[in-house]
Amino acid sequence: MSNLIIISAGQKFFMFKKLLILFLLAFALTGVGCAKAPEATQQSIAPAQSVTSTLTLQVNDKSYSIPFRDHLTVYDLMLGIQNKEDFTFDGKDYGPDMGFFVQKINEKTNDVDNNLYWVFYLNDQKASTGISATYLNPNDTITWKYEPLQF
Repeated sequence: MSNLIIISAGQKFFMFKKLLILFLLAFALTGVGCAKAPEATQQSIAPAQSVTSTLTLQVNDKSYSIPFRDHLTVYDLMLGIQNKEDFTFDGKDYGPDMGFFVQKINEKTNDVDNNLYWVFYLNDQKASTGISATYLNPNDTITWKYEPLQF
């Protein structure tokens, strides 16, 4: 016995329509992912804004600012301001292990007898490293306060 299946002309046409619809659907779905992206126009592109970050040094009621540069320490900041403004400082460099120790700012010297020293703050937090080892970030503020040194 043979398993011969006889298909009528109507069934062939129906199967052809199914395959055609399936083929068109697959073709349409493939084309959806290939749509061209809209081109950028001159109006849709905003020009880059130039933002300048600064570093600020505050001593008593006076503020000094300079533009931010990479790899700048508090010591470098103070030297840069000293060269351009009516700001002075002096101290002693204890080498790479201990760094620079500020002893005098704007004619006011550390007072060992009364335990008054220049202490610096980085963004309102008492610094945990010296001025030659403290690297600055954009918009940092250094504040020097003449106050009792607490151990």
